[in-house]
Amino acid sequence: MLNPENWTLLQGLILFAILALVIAVAGTRLTRIVDQLADRTGIGESSRGRRIAWRNYINWRFGTVGDRGVEWSR
Repeated sequence: MLNPENWTLLQGLILFAILALVIAVAGTRLTRIVDQLADRTGIGESSRGRRIAWRNYINWRFGTVGDRGVEWSR
């Protein structure tokens, strides 16, 4: 079941739809959080969103992001 080579087209489409829904829900939640942070801190929404997106990219690409900056785990 976990091997995509054995999936039918319908199974692939269902998984795609579920994951698209997860991404949409998570993106909406993240947008709401960034908007609240921007309102509370007075920092512009675009600059705050850009910073969060950059930190998430660094975290995904290289490891964890701590208080001291990037902690390289690889």
